[in-house]
Amino acid sequence: MGTNGSISVVIPSHNHGKFLVEAVASVRAQGTVVREMVVVDDGSTDGTAAVLEALKGPDLRSMRLEGVGPSAARNAGWRAAQGEWVFFLDADDTIAPEALARLLEGAKAAGDRAMPYGYAEVYAEHFDQAPAFVSHLSRRSGSLVRDIAVNFQTTMFVVLFRKTCLEAVGGFDPGVSYGEDFDFALRLVRRNQFVWVDVPVYRIRMHGNNRHRGFGESARDEYCRSARRAFAGSWDPRDWMWSRRAQAHWLWVFAVACRKRGDEAGAREGFRAALKVWPLHRPSWAGFKGLREVLVRLPGS
Repeated sequence: MGTNGSISVVIPSHNHGKFLVEAVASVRAQGTVVREMVVVDDGSTDGTAAVLEALKGPDLRSMRLEGVGPSAARNAGWRAAQGEWVFFLDADDTIAPEALARLLEGAKAAGDRAMPYGYAEVYAEHFDQAPAFVSHLSRRSGSLVRDIAVNFQTTMFVVLFRKTCLEAVGGFDPGVSYGEDFDFALRLVRRNQFVWVDVPVYRIRMHGNNRHRGFGESARDEYCRSARRAFAGSWDPRDWMWSRRAQAHWLWVFAVACRKRGDEAGAREGFRAALKVWPLHRPSWAGFKGLREVLVRLPGS
């Protein structure tokens, strides 16, 4: 497996022109493992085109779409990519130094369908302080079905994707409005193996324009629908279990959001719905009884 120039970095951007300079600089700092950047300007009205003109170079290609949404923009980017590997970077985030080279090193001993991944760091808007916290998909190699289905709390963009694996699952579903990353992750992890590389990879910038700032009924319904759809048609009892546990998790997330908003009736109904789907869901029992969820969100719950 080659390493030099084997990665295409796909950067969708909608009105994030003010962040693009930092995003592109973090890619260029990765060195020769990056073959190209594909920046997808998805209907921006903030001067992104001028920023891209200033950033142009032989390593950067751009395309313009007319507000098709993040899933379709990412799909257009990876389908146009020429590298063996694809890395997704939102325009308002950055890549940690040397992360891509480290991921490729981790992939050398992997099989044909295994993909390397690290962890994310979450920063304030200007990356001028230490990360507020780190976020993990998991910390192990092999199948991540359990980790994604039951306890999905971060971004899949800590993964370096084989382009052939993206082609096999069809990329992101533009029809999913909430949780498109969860929907994509479930479809991907059911078919592939992963290799854990203990290295910071993705730097998330928290700011006032982050797209998802709450968790309402529409989000709850779409996350649960993705969980049902991902495991539909399987006769494996484990898949039935993962589907039920995943739905219980998102019903619990909705219930916790209700409680934080002061909607106690909605919270109790959410906990009750989670327990109806998966009666062994311990955080929902704790929430229903009024205990502090953070104290009982145990591994495997």
